Amino acid sequence: MTLHPPGRLLRLLATPVFSLLFLLCAAGDPESVTGPVLEMLPMLPNGSFDSAGDDGGVSRPTHWHVEGAGEWAADPETLLHGTASLRLSGTETVTVLSDKLPLDEDLKTVTAVAMGRGPGLGAALRWLSRDGAVLREDSFRAFPPAEPEGWTRFSLSEKTPPEGARRLVAVLSGTPSGTEPCWWDAAEITGEAHRVPTVQILHNQAGYETFAPKHFLVSANFAASDGRFALLSDDGRTLVEAPLGAGERVIGAENADWGRHYYRGDFSDHDIPGRCRIHVTLGGLEAETELFPLDFDQLWNSLADPAVNGLMSFHAPAGNARLWNDPGKGPVSDAELFLALVEAWDGVRWRVQGGFGGAALDGAVRGLLPAVVARLAAADWNTADAGEMAAWAMAMAFAARCLPAEENVLDMAERLTRHLGDHGTDGARAFSAAAALHETTREAAWLDLTRQWYPGPVAEAQTALMWYGSETDPRIITELGTALEEIGDTLLLRAKNPFGVYSTHGAVENTFFLADADADGVFPGNTHRVLLAAETMARIYRMVAKPEYLAFIHDQLNWVLGCNPLGLCLVEGAGTRPAPLVLMPEGRERDTLAGLVLNGYGPRGPGDDRPWLPAGSEDLPEPALNAFSLRNSARLIGALSHLKRIRTVIPGAAPHVPASAGKP
Repeated sequence: MTLHPPGRLLRLLATPVFSLLFLLCAAGDPESVTGPVLEMLPMLPNGSFDSAGDDGGVSRPTHWHVEGAGEWAADPETLLHGTASLRLSGTETVTVLSDKLPLDEDLKTVTAVAMGRGPGLGAALRWLSRDGAVLREDSFRAFPPAEPEGWTRFSLSEKTPPEGARRLVAVLSGTPSGTEPCWWDAAEITGEAHRVPTVQILHNQAGYETFAPKHFLVSANFAASDGRFALLSDDGRTLVEAPLGAGERVIGAENADWGRHYYRGDFSDHDIPGRCRIHVTLGGLEAETELFPLDFDQLWNSLADPAVNGLMSFHAPAGNARLWNDPGKGPVSDAELFLALVEAWDGVRWRVQGGFGGAALDGAVRGLLPAVVARLAAADWNTADAGEMAAWAMAMAFAARCLPAEENVLDMAERLTRHLGDHGTDGARAFSAAAALHETTREAAWLDLTRQWYPGPVAEAQTALMWYGSETDPRIITELGTALEEIGDTLLLRAKNPFGVYSTHGAVENTFFLADADADGVFPGNTHRVLLAAETMARIYRMVAKPEYLAFIHDQLNWVLGCNPLGLCLVEGAGTRPAPLVLMPEGRERDTLAGLVLNGYGPRGPGDDRPWLPAGSEDLPEPALNAFSLRNSARLIGALSHLKRIRTVIPGAAPHVPASAGKP
């Protein structure tokens, strides 16, 4: 008997090409035509039971759990395929359930199969409503083996989901005899979806920058090889015409297929400012975006000030226990937020002083400094978290370097840094604080501390290491560049997908959404990780200017600005297609949230590494996905500022840097 391996994806075009209609897709929305596309969807993760994790000393298959009580485990000895099976032991009936599997809205029927061996076997599919109520349970039909010791095939063919079904659970049971266990292996659930052929352009809705990479994607639920695009001016002139890249699928952890074909377009060579739109033809369908700007420093000029203003709109009034009232779950510390702002400000002060943007950032840091000094002066440092104290010290030392005439800022930076030394706190941030103080005061004592606290070539201390290497040994800068390049190349390896978006290294394999679960087991949206990756690569690009690093940075920004699976702009007020569902911060209206950043896409279900963001009329917003968090804002500000700290000639401006701008 031949069993198809789990995860195999079949798709067929059910109608001939001539049945497709040639229709225009306006404003980037999906285009619909007559004639369904039949697609077979693998739905059951780890139906092979090969993936297992330790549970109190017992190896158990992942994505499965026991209903009630019973002995169950992964068995690497008795199996049908792969490296393990599911074994049920003891003397009582044991029932094991799969994760709750989300149902595709276009799902028509479900077919399932599982192979079992042992006494008292049973298999079923359990259909659940949105609130978890059982709507129906369909039992598999058993086909006994030819030999008594063989495996029994259980199957269920083309079952239509009941009305209101939103989730599906596989149910496998057995009644071991004590001496004879039960085994299950090679379980599969395959859904049949009938889809209307659609094409959608996914692009950066905030616009693109001249002299920078300019990518977009075309998302379709069918394969085609004739894709082309044209970049059009606002008066309809063709500026660029080129073929689309070959269609690719995105496969997440454990073979989670995102269910679409993605075709990449590139107009990076076009650097003439203006307002443009993208027109696409693919498989007889057409789609077109709305107009978007193309200009020098477009992202910096359109996003930096709103992001800062959005963050500062949650600045707490005097007397509050915190500097910010973060609307996000698990708010980031005041020290981390302030350090992010100061580091960003330090890098782009040449722009502020030259009139090239960043006024909101400059005003925010200057405005916060008196409150920060007052809070730190009143705080009990001996009971404070050591990591937060290091963040405060680094932030204040960088601020003192930028504002050497502000004696209270310098005094606070020196006191904080001495406190770190007195309490044995070192590391990249302590080193950075001492290095900044040496840059400001030129006192030998601070240089001695940098020697004592030297952290090695780490990205977090990049700016301070460049100062320190220039002062002591230039080889330090060379070593730093080598270390940063290794990190940059690793980031690139984790972004090999049509979106170019960063995927996190999980316990076994890379994952887009199944990382960093909170204490309740809830996975946050991936916006913060994506922007952190962009910020990290922007730091690296400052020293190692590989073109592919710059493309990586822009691909991450593209993701949050509209080049994502639903084509939604996750930065409030920055795009033409905002997320339909957001959780409003208390006491705020949506038109006051410009510049804030949604948590964004998470997993579609437990163990399901497909993108999910509640956006439909029947969906309920989720705090982990549909809420805003100030840490996202901080990462966006950081990514933009680290990218734009590299000094360039601004079109229309004199090619020099003001003498008062200070060192980079």
